[in-house]
Amino acid sequence: AFVDQAMQEPAAKFYSDAVTNFPDVETVGARLRAAADRGRLVYGVIGYSNTVGRGNYHSQSWPLVLARRLRGALPGVVVEVRNRGVGAQQSYPACACLTEIIGDDVDVVAWEFGLNEPAGPAQALFDSCVRRAWRLNKDPPVFVLLDGEGREAENRVAVLQRLATQFGLPATVLRPSAALLRGGENLKDPRWARQGLGDGCNAGRWHPGVGLHDLTAAALAWGHASAVVAAGSTSRAAALGSARSAAPPVPPSDEGGYGFLEHEWRCHTSGLPKQDPTGLDELVLSPLAARTLDATANASDVLVDKWALEVAPADVFALHPV
Repeated sequence: AFVDQAMQEPAAKFYSDAVTNFPDVETVGARLRAAADRGRLVYGVIGYSNTVGRGNYHSQSWPLVLARRLRGALPGVVVEVRNRGVGAQQSYPACACLTEIIGDDVDVVAWEFGLNEPAGPAQALFDSCVRRAWRLNKDPPVFVLLDGEGREAENRVAVLQRLATQFGLPATVLRPSAALLRGGENLKDPRWARQGLGDGCNAGRWHPGVGLHDLTAAALAWGHASAVVAAGSTSRAAALGSARSAAPPVPPSDEGGYGFLEHEWRCHTSGLPKQDPTGLDELVLSPLAARTLDATANASDVLVDKWALEVAPADVFALHPV
């Protein structure tokens, strides 16, 4: 019913054009269906200031809108979306700290760093991050690439398609701005660009507005709900899940000479973004003032005690041993 109702919305014509699944919609749907059948679906989102929702209220950021839409789409399923976006960040070091940042119990890992990625090693960095995400737990999560336009974005889509096909693992590409442009829309139109904080606030004026955040969330919610429907029976989802769990772990990559990202990088930090145990899931918990980074730190040393909507860059740090 949600799928049918969603397609009656004013922006519905952009949904199917914004979402692509690899290697096919059945594989993605089977992974999501398996989680839904267990009664709990967890998304872990890493990204930059767009992900945080800069220029808008944090509750208007697409990850939190996604949570609300999915809860309506999947009655009886506990839906949790962990928005771990950090302003002005690139994919590394975050991709070296996935367990610490989003947890190893996620069913979906969403990546949004496109505008901040370095042009040279971008493909190798992305390749490494996808592999790390698929190794988070025994049943590899769906990897979601949220990206924009241009050659580097096309390259990342090609990398994800190649890896998903090679390993038979689930992936979704989400490109709402591309769908709008193909549909003849102007991204500067207030329908998409007007920000939630209003005209009196000049913070991050170039960042997406409420409309684009909502479209992003709606397209992904529609795409994943549709994939669950396409997955068919519970037994089929279980069979595909057993095949995924029985497959050998996704191997590290040495592509582009960046093999050290897989083999030698480790996550060391004294202040990681962390979900608040009291249930305030619309905020990111992290120290505002970074402590001295300790290369010998481990999970038991992590202390978090203050609120921040955008975590200081030094809060998340992966150390490459020299």
